[in-house]
Amino acid sequence: HAMSEAMNSMKKALGAFKKYVPSEIVLGLVNRHDEARLEAHAEEITLMFTDISNFSSIAEKVSPSQLMEQLSQYFDCIAALIHRHGGTIDKYIGDSVMAFWGASMNSSEQARQSCQAAVEIIRAIGELNEKWRTEGKEVFATRIGINTGVSLVGNFGSSDRFNYTAIGDNVNLASRLEGLNKLYETEIIVSQSTAMAAGNEFIFRPLDIVAVKGRHGSVKIYQLLGSKENAEAEDLVKIASLSEEALQCYLNRSWRESYEKFQALLAILQEDPAAEMYLSRCRELHENPPGPDWDGVFRVQSK
Repeated sequence: HAMSEAMNSMKKALGAFKKYVPSEIVLGLVNRHDEARLEAHAEEITLMFTDISNFSSIAEKVSPSQLMEQLSQYFDCIAALIHRHGGTIDKYIGDSVMAFWGASMNSSEQARQSCQAAVEIIRAIGELNEKWRTEGKEVFATRIGINTGVSLVGNFGSSDRFNYTAIGDNVNLASRLEGLNKLYETEIIVSQSTAMAAGNEFIFRPLDIVAVKGRHGSVKIYQLLGSKENAEAEDLVKIASLSEEALQCYLNRSWRESYEKFQALLAILQEDPAAEMYLSRCRELHENPPGPDWDGVFRVQSK
């Protein structure tokens, strides 16, 4: 009797523990019979960061209980889709989610699963926002950044309390990409490594070549437009290839040609902040041609 009670209380404790820590970690600790130690190893993972645009101003307008209720529904929706596609939620940071795919998957599987999760999150949150709009509530517009690369994964912290997480340059890049959605007014931005690894199931539109704050070198970034199974896939493929041509002309210093291609893109999209941005860049560069050291890299000053 005492034994079964002990087992029950252990199950409850593990159940509660799993609400704070990814369940894979809990099960790993139980199965290995060893004590959690401060240790980490380098491995290739795919990282996703999400956040809510203008969250601070929403938080000022909404009562704390209403905000908690909406956040709870919002996080439930995101968590379910990340888990469905094999991801691990690392942590919640205010209105943001940090998740990763790794360990048991190769890079193409990681990238594919995270992109699928991202596309479904945007769709599901869109539906949730529609429902909230009809109820007269604030909507949570979501932005996502994804990057694939080698990071340090393991237990970090102090000797008495630590966090199983990933750190390093590639983690920071994923977080920065999420923030870049503000600039291009997009929803999902992925790095070249993720776009290449995810293969042909998705439609990626090249956006820019950027150097982000606190990081050496530049990276080509893409907007994830959707899955090839999307009803509008044909149009999205056209948008992606026209964007690639327009960006190539821009990088080759063919400002006039680039300008015309971005105008053609605008004619299809009606309104597109990224294309508008290139029109003004092309005008500026055409009027004031840059020196020979111009490499087309956009240097992002803010986080």
